[in-house]
Amino acid sequence: PGLKNKIRRQEGTNINQATQGDYAWSKLAKAALYLLIFLLPLFFLPGSADILGLSKQLLLLFLIFAGFLFWLLDAVYNGKISLNVRPPLYGLIAFLLLTWGASTVFSYSKYGSFWGWPFDTGESFLTLVLLSAMFFLAANLFNKANEVIYLLMVFVFSSFLAVVFGLMQLMNRF
Repeated sequence: PGLKNKIRRQEGTNINQATQGDYAWSKLAKAALYLLIFLLPLFFLPGSADILGLSKQLLLLFLIFAGFLFWLLDAVYNGKISLNVRPPLYGLIAFLLLTWGASTVFSYSKYGSFWGWPFDTGESFLTLVLLSAMFFLAANLFNKANEVIYLLMVFVFSSFLAVVFGLMQLMNRF
């Protein structure tokens, strides 16, 4: 009944178009995460003061935002949000975010603690929030074991490429 009502509201569409739209937003959200997992070990911006940290934080910010946007568009299009909640794990992440957030609030250098700049951006509160959001997004998008294994394979392959690139630099080949 819900699909028929959706088709009635969207005049001129048929069942194939409605199901393709449902699938497209979710697929774009997954693509943003796959792209993030692949590019994160390899990405750098030459010419900046912090070649690796800041560029990876910006990539993380952009692709997590895109993934969440597509995930929310999928939820709006379907008319429901399905959450894959695991209370103990989410509780630990929430506790970590709260303690790190309190540390940022009471820090002597609030700006440096939040953004990580001019210090190490990998240890900033923003990076922890983004990595927590990545976990939340991945936990709600990838429900099948083979999808998670494929995601790990993409990460291992990307890391392998980063190691090969690093070894080639050590041998002055690249």
